[in-house]
Amino acid sequence: MNEQPSWCHVRLYVFGDPADQNAFRDRVRGMPGRGAASTSAGNVGSMAAADFSFQSLVPMPSTLRRVAERTEEAVEWMERHWGPDREVEPDAIGVVEMDGILAYRFRCAWIPPEAWLESVARDFPELAFRLDYYGTEFCIAGRVVCEQGAVAERLDAPDPHAVQLFAKMHFGVDL
Repeated sequence: MNEQPSWCHVRLYVFGDPADQNAFRDRVRGMPGRGAASTSAGNVGSMAAADFSFQSLVPMPSTLRRVAERTEEAVEWMERHWGPDREVEPDAIGVVEMDGILAYRFRCAWIPPEAWLESVARDFPELAFRLDYYGTEFCIAGRVVCEQGAVAERLDAPDPHAVQLFAKMHFGVDL
């Protein structure tokens, strides 16, 4: 269960009032002891500080988090509530504020964190979110937009050529 994942590359854009963006940024940061779970060993129980953490806004129940191993139950919980089966890759997180937009760049395992985003959008209905993603293992790419606490738009690239175009246009990557 500790297999090395294929990475899904993600950009998350957060739009809204600067005070609301600051509240989001403060809450999404992983905190020692309650923040991002370490992904290097796949250990759900060990914690590390990060600029971005699924766990910070959609926390795993403590009964699952205390387990030293990645159990099937913990993985199923993460897939259902986050999408990926583990936390974001801590070495691949970037954040920038520009022209009133808060933008995150990160990698997560296998698939985009759509379930996580839908939950976060409900908790921050005053903000709008745009999640762009691509992954090579499953040949996926797309966009999810949430406004007023709900999904407003979902776009999935329909074929490998569209995935290549999306990755080039939105990430500057030639696949």
